[in-house]
Amino acid sequence: MYRLISDFKKGKINKKAIICTHRNSFFSTALFDKLNKIKITQSFIAKNHQFSNFVTNKNHKHKTNPMITKPIKYFFSILLLVAVFSSCQQSEYDQLSSQISDMEKQLFEEKAGIIDKKEAANMIQYYVKFVDTYPEDEKSAEYLFKAADISINVFHSQNTVKLFDRVIKEYPYYEKAPQALFLKAFTYENYLNKMDKAKESYKLFLSKYPDHSFANDAQVSLNNLGKSPEEIIKAFNESRQ
Repeated sequence: MYRLISDFKKGKINKKAIICTHRNSFFSTALFDKLNKIKITQSFIAKNHQFSNFVTNKNHKHKTNPMITKPIKYFFSILLLVAVFSSCQQSEYDQLSSQISDMEKQLFEEKAGIIDKKEAANMIQYYVKFVDTYPEDEKSAEYLFKAADISINVFHSQNTVKLFDRVIKEYPYYEKAPQALFLKAFTYENYLNKMDKAKESYKLFLSKYPDHSFANDAQVSLNNLGKSPEEIIKAFNESRQ
């Protein structure tokens, strides 16, 4: 990075050749122009500073305090570093967001309801990568829920539970957090055959969200937990008599 700044000041880097060494991505023309303006401004300040020193030495015969001019020397270097880092960060964010958007179109729109397991695994990986990189972003909770939703549909049950757990713990105020808890219980019951875990999760759901639209489904599931389809039908018929 320091080499990049040094080379830029010396004029060794042009508009086509300048690269971001931190993220391996190309600068935009607009950013180069901004950097060029900084370079021109530095040159202007340096010339005026030399003139000021000349006048001062001639008329007053004393040197300018180096402690005053030293901060100016590094100010624009710091500004340059901030501009470089911000540009690289934004470039990575936009690139990842664009990749996710394109993958979603390919996975959901072109397959007409049929999900390719390999593409689904890649989609989950990119969702999780975005969440891990930008946990505070407004899209992260939704991406994590989508990752769990895809996982349950391709029968990656263990991973599904982990992903729903992350939604519940990391984004407790997300609007779909109750659904994440319900689907976690559903996964334990129907895909992992872990009835104790399912019972625990259904009870937790009913205690936290008693008025949720899924509350009745959770109670029915809890009442019929571990029963065979025949036993459920028999109990239903008996309740009607």
